[in-house]
Amino acid sequence: MDGAFRAAKQRDKMLILLPPRECITPHQLCYSFHENTTNTMEHWMEVSNYVCYVALPIILVFCLLGNIVNIAVLSKQFRTSMDTYLLGLSIASVLFVVSTIVYNVQHYVGYTDYFVWVQKYAVISRDWFWFATIWLLILMSLERSITVTSRKAQSLCSPTQAAIVVILVYIIGFISALPRYWEYEVVQQGSLYHEQTFITLKKSTDEKIREYRAIYYWYITSITIFLPTPLLFFMLFPLCYGTRQTVISRNYLFIKHSASTALILNRRLKEEIALTKLAIVMVVLYLMLVAPFLFFDLLSHFATGLMQTGTPYFVALYNIFTVCFHSYYMWHQQIFFCCNKQYRLQFLASCCCCC
Repeated sequence: MDGAFRAAKQRDKMLILLPPRECITPHQLCYSFHENTTNTMEHWMEVSNYVCYVALPIILVFCLLGNIVNIAVLSKQFRTSMDTYLLGLSIASVLFVVSTIVYNVQHYVGYTDYFVWVQKYAVISRDWFWFATIWLLILMSLERSITVTSRKAQSLCSPTQAAIVVILVYIIGFISALPRYWEYEVVQQGSLYHEQTFITLKKSTDEKIREYRAIYYWYITSITIFLPTPLLFFMLFPLCYGTRQTVISRNYLFIKHSASTALILNRRLKEEIALTKLAIVMVVLYLMLVAPFLFFDLLSHFATGLMQTGTPYFVALYNIFTVCFHSYYMWHQQIFFCCNKQYRLQFLASCCCCC
């Protein structure tokens, strides 16, 4: 409790939800570049910071519970490749949220040596599953856009093929995040509380690692901002075009149906449109909630004067964008329930079994 009180007292000066990337452990050395600013914190900034401080753990809990429900429901249905992508996305989202909680827990419970060591691996796993969620969303949207605009009513790949793609995305995401292990190091510092020594997790000062840090930074920026954002934006056009019932009806004219009734065909058309709308909503929410945070963080590195980096104004905006970023994962369960009929039926059936 005493450590948590000191940590809270330290945060009163400048409340930051996510640790700075240069030095992750929450202590006065890591936050000195924020506290040296001569700008005063206005009342709305202070209120906004504490609202975000309270909202973030609540959002993370809802993200965790919602995506666990998604895993439980989707694991019982493997009808289409879309189900496989959604299951892979839900698993990655759960692991991303868990990693974020471990990564950020010291900002709520105070400094602990054990958490410093765990944070090093939390940095890797958080980026790993973040990369996975981005590219699973891209591949799912790409598969759906090709399916609804092609002259075939069948999906581009089977559930088994989609599972292989999901596994490959996980592997590539792990390889992309693995250099974080060498980028950060645990360093023993001087006295934090009176005569006690403490350890911090900060970027390595090794000259060889610093040489490759710029290359790695632009690689990460490319796979998280420069490539995903335009891809998702331009995929909205074929997805929106594919929601037209005449387009999907045209695709069914080129194959023979095992069932010739109009009722079955109409039900299939509605299901295809609903799945396409699910992909559209996921992409739009990503562009509205996640992309602004990524571009804001990018500009803070290259337009420090314009963004007023390090000032209370910058921190208040950064906290707001951070909450929006993580709230994206909170909406997955609601989107799946509203736009996926099979998910909805399976969810209700599971609830009835528990009653």
